[in-house]
Amino acid sequence: MTTTTTTTTTTTSILPTLHQPLWARTLPFTLLYTTYFLVLLLPLKTLYYSIRYYFPSYRPLPTWTFRQSLTLSLIKLIFGFIATVEYNPFRFGLKPGSEGNRFVVIDPFDQDEYTAMAKPNEDVKPGIVAGVWTPEKPEEGGKGVGRVYMHFHGGGYTMFDCRDLFLKFGASLLLDATKTEVNAKAFAVRYRLSSEKEGKRGMFPAALQDAITAYRYVVERLGIDSGKVVFSGDSAGGNLALALLRYLEEQDGGGKRLPLPGGILLWSPWVDLSIPPSRFPSMKNFETDMVLPANTGWGYRTFIPREMTENHPYISPVKKVLETKVPIWVNWGGKEVYDGVIREFIENQRRTGKGPVGDFVIEDAPHDMLGCGEVMGWVDETREAAADGIRFLDEHMGKK
Repeated sequence: MTTTTTTTTTTTSILPTLHQPLWARTLPFTLLYTTYFLVLLLPLKTLYYSIRYYFPSYRPLPTWTFRQSLTLSLIKLIFGFIATVEYNPFRFGLKPGSEGNRFVVIDPFDQDEYTAMAKPNEDVKPGIVAGVWTPEKPEEGGKGVGRVYMHFHGGGYTMFDCRDLFLKFGASLLLDATKTEVNAKAFAVRYRLSSEKEGKRGMFPAALQDAITAYRYVVERLGIDSGKVVFSGDSAGGNLALALLRYLEEQDGGGKRLPLPGGILLWSPWVDLSIPPSRFPSMKNFETDMVLPANTGWGYRTFIPREMTENHPYISPVKKVLETKVPIWVNWGGKEVYDGVIREFIENQRRTGKGPVGDFVIEDAPHDMLGCGEVMGWVDETREAAADGIRFLDEHMGKK
């Protein structure tokens, strides 16, 4: 692969070509399509795929199991439906729920503490952030706390939440693999989504502001040493983790300068939002992945402000090398559509970056195994990847 430090950018934005689907515009249309999907499309497709994938030669990959094949197709069906009606059923409120006292709500800091790319504007201002600690919330002062994995969930900036339902599997893998740190913890962050129907309040830099709030809460309000904090993010969460790290490296414009974390783990990171949704069906690995044009288009249209461009490095981090000494480790699936661009991101960082970059590819897997490995049947492979990421951190953290 030919490696460059900056990907060639297009001069014309793809954003004006993206429009809200008909089925999401009014409630009657949404109810009609929902009825069609639940009563007819989903049952028939489930039956069809159940019969088809009984035969290995008809699976997306002959080496996949029946479960892996069927689950991938059902995930694509459900994600496609969600993007068509533009409604996120996987979002919960600010009440503790089953997470109990592990669930925390964090008030934002003073607005003048969010500077540069996170600076508040008329539409987007710092808001309330929430998160879930595993196995329990640390005491204030950070006494006795080991490594903290601060994780940002995936979902294209339009779906999912910080709850155990989505992140308990990933948190348990990271904590189980952490053998050199006593009292390690995971902290899953609930940031604003662009799909939340509150005007433009979920557009960039809303999620970045929330990530800053969560990080300041960890290192300032709880007093945890920043060198023990590891940013982690899957898919869009990986995009957000990189945006936060870039912000910390480029801090300017006043406000209190925040310290750098000890490391960063990326799981199928969304590193390029400049790929037009219309191009996905023709891309390599489209048939073996869950990434769909409808989902990416929804995210592009609601997340990227019109005054920015999808080629901006805070939007598409592959476009500009992140100059950092913070150790970066990347996991992805060899059968996901982002395989090529993730490899490009890694090679660019290695060629011109300042710090170590590790990688671990699960060759036959699709997108985001930290988020989907348990339900799809790639548990052992994802556990092996997590162990590799922890070994990388153990070797490189504290040696910047």
